Amino acid sequence: MVFVLALGQSGCSSLSLDGLFGGGDDGDDEASATDKLEAGGPEGAPPTFGGASAPTPVPVGTPTYVTSDGNTVFLVADRGDNRGAIVRVAPDGATAVLVDDVHRPTGIAVDGARVYFGAGNPDGGWTYLRSIDKQTGAGTRDAYGSGAGSSLFTALANQGSTIAWASRDEQGAVYRALADGTGMTTLARKQGAVASVAVAGPWVYWAQSTQLFRQRTGVAPDAPPELVVARGLFTSVVSDGLEVFAASDDGSVVATSAADETPVIRVLTGALVSPRALAVDPWFVYAVATGTSTVVGINRRSGRTVEVWKGQDPYAIAVTSSGLWVADRSARAMFVVPKITATR
Repeated sequence: MVFVLALGQSGCSSLSLDGLFGGGDDGDDEASATDKLEAGGPEGAPPTFGGASAPTPVPVGTPTYVTSDGNTVFLVADRGDNRGAIVRVAPDGATAVLVDDVHRPTGIAVDGARVYFGAGNPDGGWTYLRSIDKQTGAGTRDAYGSGAGSSLFTALANQGSTIAWASRDEQGAVYRALADGTGMTTLARKQGAVASVAVAGPWVYWAQSTQLFRQRTGVAPDAPPELVVARGLFTSVVSDGLEVFAASDDGSVVATSAADETPVIRVLTGALVSPRALAVDPWFVYAVATGTSTVVGINRRSGRTVEVWKGQDPYAIAVTSSGLWVADRSARAMFVVPKITATR
């Protein structure tokens, strides 16, 4: 059983499901992140990067899944023989193994206090959504049990601290819950193999083959999800909490907003070669273009695309306040491309 997790956090202190998932104003009158970009962008100048040449590698084993809390990077490192480790990488490149010898660890997500990942049972049976303290690796919690595998992706929810994931039980079901391991609700069933999920406001978005769907929390689990867009095979979905971005193997990255009651789609680019992973900051959407072994930044306002880095086998990315971190499987390392503040 393969499942996908998205996790988000905001300043809301209440763990009420009503407050997190429904009720109240849908935010239709609030300017979207795209509106703010069109009006001049977020405060401060957009970053440029220190060239496309590879910086000094940070050896971590074979990185597979990567995320960040905006400052520190967390990743799954493949150790071979169905084993792996959860590794923290500080802004200066210093590494620490939070937990090792995890059976089939898959996916990674992080909030203010904990790191979340999938962990298998070497004796067979259940796979768990597991979490540990993100500083020490202590305090292991198994929040949800599922099947034989997992795959987790980070997303930001507008209210509270929540997770969303998709599982192949019931022929593919999509869930949302509180990150403390309570309040699980079923959003959709019979979705098959879901490639990626993201959380944005009251919605959960997910990629299933050539279609991007969304469902509002609180609906009946058998209610049909809303089709957002159909393109080529979708490979990645990411959100900043309001805007949602999805990459497709037709070479495109599309954008939509959770504030839209009827989805409006913008095509930011259609020129990438086999995009497979996305990350986002206030100015750019970053994509791994596996066909050219590059990582590119796509301006969220204009769609202008610039090459940020070129490597051997870039696989996953995470963005922090200081730079863009790239997981390269062939190099068995992480590379950080520093941000340089520049005027527009």
